Amino acid sequence: MQQSTYDEIIEKLKAGQTVYLINEFYNRVFKIPPNWPTNYTAKKKYGGEYSIKYDTDLVLETMQEAVEITEQEYLRY
Repeated sequence: MQQSTYDEIIEKLKAGQTVYLINEFYNRVFKIPPNWPTNYTAKKKYGGEYSIKYDTDLVLETMQEAVEITEQEYLRY
């Protein structure tokens, strides 16, 4: 896990990278595609993936905290 700033996340997305974030408080991980804003993919701990709107409070809070994880960490969650 790596603490990132909101601007760093945005720059990665603009560069065409998929970004993976974690919100440990809510036990959720997020996959944000480079074609944002769009619906993102989220997972609960030990659960399946589901679609979540980019402008929900949970997503916005997670983007502000911006704790980045790897794709492998996202898949194992």
